[in-house]
Order: sequence, then C-alpha cells, then structure tokens
Amino acid sequence: MPCAAGVEGLLADEVHQLTGLTGNDLLTGRGGVLANASWRDALRLNLHSRLTQRVLIQLSQTFYRNEKDLYDAASAVAWEIWFTTQQTFKIEITAQHSPLTSLNFAALKIKDAVADADVVMTLRLQRERMEDGLISSLEAYFRDWGITPERLALAKPDAIVMHPGPMNRGVEIDGTIADDINRSVIQEQVEMGVAVRMA
Repeated sequence: MPCAAGVEGLLADEVHQLTGLTGNDLLTGRGGVLANASWRDALRLNLHSRLTQRVLIQLSQTFYRNEKDLYDAASAVAWEIWFTTQQTFKIEITAQHSPLTSLNFAALKIKDAVADADVVMTLRLQRERMEDGLISSLEAYFRDWGITPERLALAKPDAIVMHPGPMNRGVEIDGTIADDINRSVIQEQVEMGVAVRMA
C-alpha cells in the first residue's frame, strides 16, 4: 500500500488497527506498507484506510532481465480470474535502475501477454499417469485452467485453438470451442501429428 513519504509508520498503525496484522505480516518500507492479508482485509483496507493511496494486490513476483522475462511472467498469471472481457485494464510501469530498454515497450509486452494471443493451445491432462491428489477434481481443473469462451475472448478475435489430442472435453477445453470450425484447428493438428510421427 503506497503512501506519502513520512507517514509510513502511521499507515502501519492504521493497518494494524483495521486488520490486527503484526510482525512479518505487516512490514513498513520506504513509501508504503506491505501486508500479508486476506482478501477480506484487503477490501476492508480499501474501504477504510485514510492514509494509503491505494491497495495493490501482488499477483506475481519474479526476477527479470529484459522485456521477454516480463512477458513470460505476465503470461503465467490467470488474468481471467481478476477481470472479464467486459472490463478494461491499463498497464503502468514504474522502475528505478531498471535493466529495461524502454518502459513503454515493457508495458506493451505485458499487455500482449494478458491479451491478444494469436494461438491458444492446451495439452491433454494424462489422468492415467497421475497419482491421487495432484488436482482436487476435474471440475476444479477446468474451472482454473480449461479453455473456456471467457478465456478465449481475451485472445485476438481470429486466434486459433490447438490441442494435440486426444481431448478430455470439459477438462482441458470446452467442447463448443473444440468443435468451432472458425477457431479450432484441432482436427488438422491431430491428423498432421500422426503423419509427422510416422515419417
């Protein structure tokens, strides 16, 4: 939670009063406070804090050397959990002593990772090779990772969908997407895959 310089301690006190957080769950730094808080506490802070400028949620942390590293990190985030295609988003980058060539180019690379994919591809969940407990349920896997119309809507309008087959419909991919002749190239991919393996 960023704040004006000089009030970091006061913000930490306010966060403690609102959430009860202490110790390593509430760290004061230059220009703000870092809190290891629940979603409920984040909402409470957003509503009631008078000192923070905003409540930021950390979705990922990674080391980077260039714009491609940022692209890879942004690609690993399940953005569809946080907003839908009916909403807009904005990328802002601030950095000090950064190895990046251009902050504007870095912002564009992150935007490309969030949206505008040319190809959306998934692999088969090989249930026969899995031991118990790797995923909680097939329904949960589909909910969190499956290609759904909502997730596909984040890609370019003409993005193609790929899967090497065989598919577990309703697990890796929604059946309507797999059968969409305007987007899916799965049948061709499977046919060509057989030919390539036989060559």
